[in-house]
Amino acid sequence: MASILGGPVSGWILSFASGAHGLSGWQWLFLIEAIPSIVFGVAILFYLDDILKNAKWLDADEKQRVAAIMAREQKEKEGLSELRHAFVTGRVWLLGAAYFCIASGIYIVSFWIPTIIKQTGVTDPFKIGLLTAIPYLVAVASMITVCGHGDRAKERRWHTATPAAVCALGLIVTATATGNTILALIGLTLAAAGASTSQASFWTLPASFLGGAAAAAGIALVNSLGNIAGFASTYIVGWMADLTHSNAASLYLFGGIVLLGAVLVLMIPPSLVNK
Repeated sequence: MASILGGPVSGWILSFASGAHGLSGWQWLFLIEAIPSIVFGVAILFYLDDILKNAKWLDADEKQRVAAIMAREQKEKEGLSELRHAFVTGRVWLLGAAYFCIASGIYIVSFWIPTIIKQTGVTDPFKIGLLTAIPYLVAVASMITVCGHGDRAKERRWHTATPAAVCALGLIVTATATGNTILALIGLTLAAAGASTSQASFWTLPASFLGGAAAAAGIALVNSLGNIAGFASTYIVGWMADLTHSNAASLYLFGGIVLLGAVLVLMIPPSLVNK
C-alpha cells in the first residue's frame, strides 16, 4: 500500500515542488516523506503493547486462549529454541540463502521500477509515479489471495516458491520490453506481485521450526542475509548498466537468482514447515 500511494505522491512532489523555497524536488521528497515516519515511529512506542498481558484490546478469556496457543506452539519447537540453534542449524542458513535470492527480486523491483518505466519513453515524473502504482495494486490482491490459500491449505513451500518463479518470469519479460511501456508494465507487475507474495509467505517458514531465542536470532540472521541483497543487487544492476548500456542483462541475471531462491525453498522438508 505504501508503494501504491508513494509512487504517485513522490512523482507529484518531484514534478511540482522542485525549486520551492530554494530546495530541489528530491529534497522536498525527503523532508515531506520523512515526517510521517518520524511521528509514527515515536507514537508506536506508546501505542503498541509489548507483551500479551498488557494487551488492552484483549479481554481476560482471549488472553488465556492466546497464551495457551503460544505455549503449545513453543512446546512443539522445544528442540530448536536455544540461541545457539539459530547459528548451527543448517536449515536456517539455507533459508538465509533463499531469502537473499528472493530479496534480490524485491529490491530490483522496488528500486528500479521508475527507471525502467522512464527508459521505455515516459519522462514526466508524475506519470511515472502513477504507473508505478499499477504493479503494487496487483501485488496487494496476489498477496491476500495466495497467502490466504496457503493458510487454509497449511502448505508453505509451494506458496513461497511459485510466486518467486513468477517474479523471475516477470524480470525476464521486463528485460525483453525495450521501449515498450505496456510490456514493461506487464513484466514489472508479474515481478512485483511474485516478489511481494513470495516474501509474505516466506516468513512463515523460519517460525515453523524455530522457537524462543532461536526464533528471534534465526529470523534476524535470515533477514540480515537477505538485506545484503539490497546492496549487492543495486550495485550489480548499476555496474552492468554502465557496462552494457542496458538493464536487460542484469534483469536476466536476477531472474535466474530469484528462481534459484524458489529451488532452495523447495529443499526444506515439507513436514517441517507445512503446519
